[in-house]
Parts: sequence; C-alpha cells; structure tokens
Amino acid sequence: MWQAVPAEQRPLLQSFLAQKAFNPEEINRALYAVTCAALEGFVRSLVQSAVQEIGKLYTSFDEIPEKLRNRNYSVCGRALAQIFNHPDHWKVDFTKLAEDLGACVPGSRRAVLSSDVFGLFIGQITPTNVTEVFDWIGVTIDWAQVAREPRMKKLVQTVSNPPAEVQRKLRQIIRTRNRIVHMGEGISTISQSELEDAIDFVAALAEALVRQVESKIERRQLKF
Repeated sequence: MWQAVPAEQRPLLQSFLAQKAFNPEEINRALYAVTCAALEGFVRSLVQSAVQEIGKLYTSFDEIPEKLRNRNYSVCGRALAQIFNHPDHWKVDFTKLAEDLGACVPGSRRAVLSSDVFGLFIGQITPTNVTEVFDWIGVTIDWAQVAREPRMKKLVQTVSNPPAEVQRKLRQIIRTRNRIVHMGEGISTISQSELEDAIDFVAALAEALVRQVESKIERRQLKF
C-alpha cells in the first residue's frame, strides 16, 4: 500500500499519521470562545444600530437630551484620541467623525450622533456593562423582562429568581471565556453539552435584548 503512494505525497502522509488523536474538547474550547466573541460583537452592533434609530427621533442638535449629547462628545473624543494608534479592527472614518462632531453645537439644525463609535468602548459583556452601555443611550435594560422572553424563559424557568439567574449565567459564561483565552490548555475541558448550553443562552439573550431595545425606542421610552 505504501508503494502506491506517490513519492512527493509521502512526507505529507507521514506527517498526518504522526499526529495525535483528535480531541473534540479542544475544538469545544475554541468554539466556546468564539461564541462569547460573537456575543460581544452583537452587543456592539446593537448599540450602534440603536444610536442610529435614536438619532432619527430628533431634527436638531438642541432637541437631543443633554446626557446623550455629552455621551456623544465623550465617545467621539475617545475615538479621536486614538487616531494614531487605534485597534486594527476599528472601521472608523475619522474625517467623517470630525465633520459630524463639528455639527454638534447649540443652534445646529443637524441632529448628528456618531453611532459608529458608540460601540467601540464596551468592555466585557457582563450584566453590569450591558446595563451601563445601554443606559448611555437612554435604554434601561429590564432583566426581569429579559428572563420572561419565550426563548430565555425556557432556560431559567425552573429557578426561583429568573432575572438573577440570567445574570449569573452571563457572568459564568464570561468567566469561562476568560479562562479559555488566558489559560489556554490549562482550563478544564468544555463538554459538548456545556458548549451547546452557552450557544443557546447567547442566542436567547441576543433575541431578548433586541426585543427590548426595539420596543423602548419605538415607544420613546428613553430615560436621560
């Protein structure tokens, strides 16, 4: 059989045969980390989309609530401060950012919020950070409502305090992600069921956040 293998392909075949046995738990660790990264990216995108929609509620700069105007100044300033050394994944048009910021003055007939930079300064997706970042834009996250959403309810309905359980699960997932990223092979194994549970929870949380943010913007239930 070996003689049937072309000579130029034998080194590759030898390398393959010398590999260790495949360990699915290693893949599970990687997919777990990717799931958490997807949640972070989703929250960033949701914040940016929410700011775009909130901006449509106002027709002039003076109509924008002071807290939101100041938050816009803050995130724009933080972004511009990193123009010489910003992360590679940033997709910021600094020229447009400066132009938009120039219109953010009393009396301006433009209502400009730089949605692209609102999502840049979100820390890890912990319950505290999620609550804080949406508070920036006037959306109060109701964890009780998150727990009542149909998809999430199936995951937490057996506990006595579903809102607290949602937050506990989110903290646990982020802690596990941190252990994977910072400890590598030193972390305990991630089983298939643990991976699937994390994926189910992230999907349910994303759906619940979208419903809540959309509802509060549509009803103008924004608190500043």
